[in-house]
Amino acid sequence: MSKVRNALKFSMVGTYLGKIINLLSVIVIARIMTPDELGLYAIAAALVMIVDVLKSFGVSSYLIRQKVLASDEIRSALGLNIVITSVLGIGIIAVAQPLETYYGYNDIAILLLLLSVSFFVSPFFSNGMALLARQFKFKERLQIGITAQIFEFSITVLFIMLDFSYFSMAIAVALKSLLQVLLVKIYQPTDMQWYPRFIGMKHIAKFGFFITLANLFERLSIVSNDLIIGKFGTPGMVAYFSRGLGFIDFLTATVSEGISPVTLPYLAEQKRLGHDLEPAYYQATNLLGAVLLPVLLVAGVASYPVIMLFFGDQWVQSAELVSILCLWGVFKNIHALSPSLLVITGHERHLFIRNMIMFSLTAFSVYFAFQYGLLTIAMAVTGVAFVNFIYTTLLLKFVLNFSLLNFSKSQLTNVLLCTTCFGASYLTSLLINFEEVSIFISLAILIPFVSLTWLLTLYFTKHLLLNEIKKIVGLANE
Repeated sequence: MSKVRNALKFSMVGTYLGKIINLLSVIVIARIMTPDELGLYAIAAALVMIVDVLKSFGVSSYLIRQKVLASDEIRSALGLNIVITSVLGIGIIAVAQPLETYYGYNDIAILLLLLSVSFFVSPFFSNGMALLARQFKFKERLQIGITAQIFEFSITVLFIMLDFSYFSMAIAVALKSLLQVLLVKIYQPTDMQWYPRFIGMKHIAKFGFFITLANLFERLSIVSNDLIIGKFGTPGMVAYFSRGLGFIDFLTATVSEGISPVTLPYLAEQKRLGHDLEPAYYQATNLLGAVLLPVLLVAGVASYPVIMLFFGDQWVQSAELVSILCLWGVFKNIHALSPSLLVITGHERHLFIRNMIMFSLTAFSVYFAFQYGLLTIAMAVTGVAFVNFIYTTLLLKFVLNFSLLNFSKSQLTNVLLCTTCFGASYLTSLLINFEEVSIFISLAILIPFVSLTWLLTLYFTKHLLLNEIKKIVGLANE
């Protein structure tokens, strides 16, 4: 476990540093660009995100999951990736102008052309990062990720200052993708291959087929909100909803992305060693939820001061959305580690079916809820997230034969954590009016009170997280 904890330490450090940089970027950009400008970029970015998930085609998961990897197999994986990403990049270029005509907004085509650049270089980056993860070299992944993020933020701000408006973000994405390849070359794993092989790809493609479709439908569930609102509403409406949902996603990623990159290699290693995955999954889910779920609930109660602090008063309309979407985040992330579990156990088909159903429900709900406003849309996607939670719980029961009773027991301490932290934040909201009191005073009272409540609950419930924290920082023995 020491190897896993060491990897987890670097992964979490990289994640939190990255999120600080990302948060700084969001705060700065939200204040120097208008909602309409950001909304237009969000439409173009959402279109690219749909096909972006196809880039890897499950190759990264394949490289991590395999028991033994020969150099020819790695070269074949690279070849498959190059074929797929090149086709996708050319496809984006081909449909750029028709999509601009469809949405009726100028410059969408140019944005799409700039965003397509990353598709032509991503295979080298994604394969390198997968091999680093397989070898638990998360220190190198940290250095690559942070360097690329600082570069992207700097380029974005520079070009905004040069009056490139929303083009600045697309230019930064393109240049960052080139830098990432260079960084992988510098920090490359020992078995990295740079020359592709275009034979022996069939079995890799077969493995990646359902994973890719599953990832595609999961991504569609997110971006369909922007695309549907963008078609029937205005760029400003897209921006407000995207900012609210994006903020919840930011909080989720801030916590889970420090753990998720280690989850797949960890579960893969446990399976290779013949260990039981059920207790490992419950423990990982319990540890992640102990941090993530209380944060989401508190953010929902304190949505007004948080949105005002991060984005400014021009985004106040997003605050009311966040108060609802926090529940979307809770239901969506109770089983946040289930995709890695299903991939490791060879149940990619079930993952694909689940994500396809949830995308269909999301698109249907957003389409019919649009006429009632953004708040109704937020409630609709939250309802779909609850259905997703129930579906996944039953999926683990009937496909992997996991015990519902054991899962419920493993989550009892997290339920108590959520209850006490929500109660503390709600009590604070009763004592002070967040919309009238200074946001700095509000948060200065809220954060220490909720943090103390969280720590005391960890202590009195003897939560697993408390001991894991001690082990990670070296205050407890293995």
